[in-house]
Amino acid sequence: MKKQIYIVSGLPRSGTSMLMQILDTGGLPVASDAKRKPDRSNPKGYLEIESIIDKLKDNPGYVFNFEDRVLKVIAYGLQYLPP
Repeated sequence: MKKQIYIVSGLPRSGTSMLMQILDTGGLPVASDAKRKPDRSNPKGYLEIESIIDKLKDNPGYVFNFEDRVLKVIAYGLQYLPP
């Protein structure tokens, strides 16, 4: 079966962390390194990979490390995903 990469994207402060939490609660495997701790803005956490955009800029193929998982990439970072 072909592997998939699921992308959650949006503008900052648009609900991407909430959507990631919903998908996680629903049983989908989400990609998160847990480096960004919950805070007042997101008390349930961010569920993201730190510096994902910089990693994709350096190597667009980096996204393939997240096969069969949900990955959060804010809208600005979509341009660095491979076609």
